[in-house]
Amino acid sequence: MNLGRETETLEFKKSTGELKEAVISIAAILNKHQKGELYFGVKPDGTPIGQDVTEKR
Repeated sequence: MNLGRETETLEFKKSTGELKEAVISIAAILNKHQKGELYFGVKPDGTPIGQDVTEKR
């Protein structure tokens, strides 16, 4: 399964470790297009990879 390619209104991030970059990207998308989508756990080529979520304290 592939989710397609990134576009001006669709952004992929491999993990929530890229949260700062994701916020910057989605802000730019929304400023320019007023709508967009951001997915975590997806490679830039659209391949879903998921992510491990843990409870670190």
